[in-house]
Amino acid sequence: FDLSTSLDYNIQMYAQQEAERVMEQKEAEKVSILLLNPKNGEIYACVNVPEFNLNDPYILPAGTVLSGQEEKTDALNRMWRNTCINDTYEPGSTFKIITASAGLEAGVVTLQDQFSCPGFRGIHCARRTGHGAETFVQGVENSCNPVFIDVALRLGVEKYYSYFEKFGLLEKTGIDLPGEAATIMHKQENVGPVELATISFGQSFQITPIQLVTTVSSIING
Repeated sequence: FDLSTSLDYNIQMYAQQEAERVMEQKEAEKVSILLLNPKNGEIYACVNVPEFNLNDPYILPAGTVLSGQEEKTDALNRMWRNTCINDTYEPGSTFKIITASAGLEAGVVTLQDQFSCPGFRGIHCARRTGHGAETFVQGVENSCNPVFIDVALRLGVEKYYSYFEKFGLLEKTGIDLPGEAATIMHKQENVGPVELATISFGQSFQITPIQLVTTVSSIING
């Protein structure tokens, strides 16, 4: 039968090169890049490095030290995983897109709202000296943690979680590839002020890259 794929050869190769460059530059254990069309969900590139040769899938990366067959099996299974789909991670500041969208949609914040960032509000901002006075737009531009904490507190746990459900963050995307992992999120009844604050800027819970990119796409396409 015929099989067609949405992967774009040129985009895939460029993403592969960039992933390898970043891994070397940042001395990272692994790098993943996932690019899709937000209008229809077509995946143009899906890259995980270090990569393995599909024509020789039992060859581990050079320098791999193993003490037995069990370790080799574990290493192979890790190598074969599609990190973009099979593994979860803390999304960090990329999740601020979701917090901002929920806050604006719910009407708890406007683009002109004023905030003050002292650099520390129980939780540090990335800029330890603070951003000072800023509008919501400037807070987004600065990726300012205290601004997003404030928005999450205005939303409250129940409303914030209702947006997680609306965005589909508490379910799998249903991509037709094997082994999709599920979101690891606090139970709503266990979320206090600290958990609410850390969730607002993408920490203390885990999602998959495919989950993040489809959620952001839903924001892009309305």
